[in-house]
Amino acid sequence: MQLTFIDLFAGVGGMSEGFLQARHGGIPLFRPLLLVDVDEIAAYTFQRNRPRVRYLVQDVRSLTGKDLRRAAGMSGGETLDALIGGPPCQGFSALRHNSPLDDPRNALLKEFLRLARDLEPRFILIENVKNLLHYDGGRFRDKVVAALEKMGYRSEAETLNAHQYGVPQIRERAFIAAFRSDTKIREFHFPKGKFPPLKFAKALMDDDGEPTPEILTPYISVEEAIGDLPPLQAGQAAQFYTMEPFTDYQYARRRGAALLHNHEARNHSADFLRKIARISPGASNQDLDGRRRFDRARLIKYFSQAYGRLHPNGIAYTITTHFLNPGSGRFMHYRDLRSITVREAARFQGFDDDFVFYGRVEQQQELVGNAVPPILARVLAEHFGEMLLEKEEASTLWRTRSLGKSAAK
Repeated sequence: MQLTFIDLFAGVGGMSEGFLQARHGGIPLFRPLLLVDVDEIAAYTFQRNRPRVRYLVQDVRSLTGKDLRRAAGMSGGETLDALIGGPPCQGFSALRHNSPLDDPRNALLKEFLRLARDLEPRFILIENVKNLLHYDGGRFRDKVVAALEKMGYRSEAETLNAHQYGVPQIRERAFIAAFRSDTKIREFHFPKGKFPPLKFAKALMDDDGEPTPEILTPYISVEEAIGDLPPLQAGQAAQFYTMEPFTDYQYARRRGAALLHNHEARNHSADFLRKIARISPGASNQDLDGRRRFDRARLIKYFSQAYGRLHPNGIAYTITTHFLNPGSGRFMHYRDLRSITVREAARFQGFDDDFVFYGRVEQQQELVGNAVPPILARVLAEHFGEMLLEKEEASTLWRTRSLGKSAAK
């Protein structure tokens, strides 16, 4: 038996990719019915990669549950197993005093809840920025939970860090999971990651002030994630692999790929290359002495991660929608003098190499940076999907036995 899902605010389909990859006993656990987003490039990219999956390019505010059921090809009495999605929310500024659920910038979350009420899925999974759970002392989270409860759902919320689930990146995001009351799933929790939480600064020191030797790399490192990809100088591109994968992570990402896509370096100027040559792997502009810093003449200094280079044994920081700009974060390659490529960023996000990104390189950057890491999505899909499947199988067995007893009478 396969479970069904619809993905709202799907973007390039990172969450859907994880649900598509989810397995139960070696068999695909979920079957996609429909993805929805207003972004045409995101839809084009996903459908070039997964042409058999329906993708509706439309603003969800103009849609009803009936519209979605029709677009998904659902029959009148068919039950949707899962509704997933990450509605954009920007209304969490500490300067605002109105209820964030009523903030127009959070209107898309209300639209998601409206469509969830119409569709009545057995399971709901919402992804968002981590501040969703902590804003205003948690009162915004409580409003969302109360809205779900009013619709007949029992929910749990948690902030997850993607690196603990096998994603080679520090990326914290909020997730809300909810089961419809008639599923009889009342007590549940989020899955535990296979890697321990990262320790920073003083937490890495023992009582004598010396570094602790316990776990030096409790994560998949930068080099373990992208070290097999061809070296590039600024402005260069590569379409073929030049070395074999040397880690399990690299093998897994390259499994279905014959050619290399989206591995094109930004063309930095010679003057800029001379400047960033001062920064060693693992360091940033902030680590330069005062005379050599890029912001020495600025009243407002750059933030600590600006013009930062990755370290081969370190871990990637959150991949944003601006990773092609070295000044926007720690996005410079550890070996080559350049910012990371779209393919390297996609590796840090957990996309397989056979997933190709389309559009202008700036658009590709946004598609990758906005995506839910498929590896994390797969963990959640398998964890919660197996709960649904177990309840469905138990219910089917009960109905079969009941029918058998009635026939015997």
